[in-house]
Amino acid sequence: MKKILKLALVLGLVAGLAAAGLSLTNSLTAPVINAREVAKDREGLETVMPGAEYSKMEVQGDTEGSIDAIYDCGNGTYVYKMKVNGYGGVGSITFMIALDPEGKVVGYTVTQHGETKGYGSQVAEQKFIDSVIGLTNPEELDTISGATISSTAVKNGLIYGMKHYRLQAGLDYE
Repeated sequence: MKKILKLALVLGLVAGLAAAGLSLTNSLTAPVINAREVAKDREGLETVMPGAEYSKMEVQGDTEGSIDAIYDCGNGTYVYKMKVNGYGGVGSITFMIALDPEGKVVGYTVTQHGETKGYGSQVAEQKFIDSVIGLTNPEELDTISGATISSTAVKNGLIYGMKHYRLQAGLDYE
């Protein structure tokens, strides 16, 4: 019986030391991991919210699975990196939107797409970008004739991302 207690005590001590070591390792590596995640998305981040201090956040409450990442810009603005299924298939359009504290789109860029050139690729062109910037209600966004699947996918991603932001921020969703 004494031997079992001794072994249990040693096992508890080893487990405690392992937990402390993992905690220390996590605290030392978390900033490095965050910096690498930001570096991976820096070009898109700088396009939608130039000059900000980006900090990657944990995505919570994503029921649709289309939010790839959320970045806090430190000034009340958040950047959502979204992956949606366009004409090119699963996850074929990746875009970023910057949302100000009121939930208005202040930045939009497509970082990757597999859409048909001249049709679905229009979601990455300036005319479409201009129609997204300033939106407070993404339901009002018109789809692109001839690129309905691609532009509807982006529109749905905008609706979902903006709704998620408003719910997380405690804002009413229009």
